[in-house]
Amino acid sequence: MEIALLITGGVLFWIGLAMIRGQNDNSKKHVIILGEVVGLIQEQKQGSTLLYPLVKFIWRGEEKFLKSSIGSSYARHKIGQKTPVRVSEGEKLEAEIDMQAMKSMAWILLLLGLSLSVIFFVKFQLNLFNLGISAVIVSQIFFSNKIKFKNLADLKNKMQVMLNQQIHPNIFTKEELGQLKLLEPTAAKALMKKQAVVGRRVGIVLTCLGLTCGYFAFNWHQKRLTFLKIARATTGVVVRMEESHSHDSHTYYPIVQYQHPATTTPIEFRHSVGSSPPSFHVGEKVKILYDHDNPKEAMIDQGILNQFFPLLCIALSALAALLGLKMTTKQDKLSS
Repeated sequence: MEIALLITGGVLFWIGLAMIRGQNDNSKKHVIILGEVVGLIQEQKQGSTLLYPLVKFIWRGEEKFLKSSIGSSYARHKIGQKTPVRVSEGEKLEAEIDMQAMKSMAWILLLLGLSLSVIFFVKFQLNLFNLGISAVIVSQIFFSNKIKFKNLADLKNKMQVMLNQQIHPNIFTKEELGQLKLLEPTAAKALMKKQAVVGRRVGIVLTCLGLTCGYFAFNWHQKRLTFLKIARATTGVVVRMEESHSHDSHTYYPIVQYQHPATTTPIEFRHSVGSSPPSFHVGEKVKILYDHDNPKEAMIDQGILNQFFPLLCIALSALAALLGLKMTTKQDKLSS
């Protein structure tokens, strides 16, 4: 159901917003120190091997070693690479690698969440019945998870512990490095070269995929713009719903009928956007746009949202191409 779009979009939006607020949090005084990647930490988590960069920095004349909070299946930093470290001192010393990628990820999550929410409002017609269904589903999800905890305070404490374990990095002294599973320098370099080859190939494929999808999305957008320029507006009526099956889901497309001025027989067309539950009901009057020379070329007028999906595809394609290009160039630097 489309309510999943709203829930997922809301969660992604608030995660992205929280990350942005956390990065711009001025409640803690922090300084940026230039650190150096001195090794890679290898850990097994949920059957996967993850690599964490170990960064050395100097704090108040003493060597400190920061294990990054984010691990990956491939090396993201080159040994000997200089990287900025954000350090804040409160009840305890906290530090994190000041990565631009985290800021970009926060904005991506925020915009993706916002896009999913917009899609929900496009496809899911708001009325008392649908709002009631949404409220029941959200309440069911909330209470089914709430019963796992004694109370909300317990839930908050458990989430805080999980957050500390997953997000907060660890700071070690030189004497504590023995407890870390550091890769040998030669093994780390060999692994980075091997992964660079794979990463470069993935980056090239992702770039090509993004450019190809972007080409078709751009053509779709141009076609939609051309249609909107020549389209005429009139009123149609939803005469029936066409059901489409996909695995266990059902999608309903409105079949709209309207009277073309040059014909005596009403024209029918299927709107290109379907939903579940239906966004329109039989007998509902809707504003439509149609091509006078090609009456079957028509769509329900959704205002500024008429161009939303083509533009969304262009944006996602561009993002994929940029990420692929960045992966390719980064792997070249890491393997050098």
